[in-house]
Formats: sequence, structure tokens, C-alpha cells
Amino acid sequence: MPRAQISKAEVKLKADMPANETYQVQCWLQLDNGWDEASRRRNPMTPEQEAIVDQIHKLMHDNGMQLQMTIKKRIPGGDVKAFPATCYADLYVNEPQERQQPQARNQGGDNGSSWTSLA
Repeated sequence: MPRAQISKAEVKLKADMPANETYQVQCWLQLDNGWDEASRRRNPMTPEQEAIVDQIHKLMHDNGMQLQMTIKKRIPGGDVKAFPATCYADLYVNEPQERQQPQARNQGGDNGSSWTSLA
């Protein structure tokens, strides 16, 4: 199997996630501008960077791109290729929308999601 193009080596959950529940997965495209320790948020993208993200989003949408996500349980000292999968999900690219005001856009940090550690 080829190496994943997008990954995160380690994720810490904020709460237990029972297997018999249903969850929603969301993903944002973002250029890394660093982290603001004082506000505990990512530094916002510039308008030029937002335009780049919009172009990539449109390209992904127009070409029917999907992200296939796998969550695996890390085994300390184990071989990464042998980590057992605990969740599979296909992520679909949403229809591009007009850019909203910057404060309405997700800037990461404490947005109430247990997925902030994926960023």
C-alpha cells in the first residue's frame, strides 16, 4: 500500500468515543501561519492565502476529489504498518461558497470539536 499523502502521526481525543455512536467529520483547508499562544488560535490567513485555499477547494470540487480517512490505534513500540484500524471514512468536498467574513471562518483552536488536535 502506498504511503498516505496526508497524515497526522498522533491524535489525542478530548473524550471517549463509543463505537455505537455516530459522528461527523469536518476538515478545513488552511495554510500554516503559525500559532498565537496568547489567543490559543492559529494565526489567520492573509486574503492572498485565502484566495489560494479557495482555488484549491474549487479544483478539488470540480474534479470530484475525495479524502479517504483511516483512524488507527497507536501501539507503543509497534510497527506503524501493523496499527489496527478503528475507523474508516470518506470525506467529500463540499460545494464552494462565497467567502464569509474572517471572524465567521474556522480559525482552529477551541471550536468545540474534538478534532482540533488533527490540525
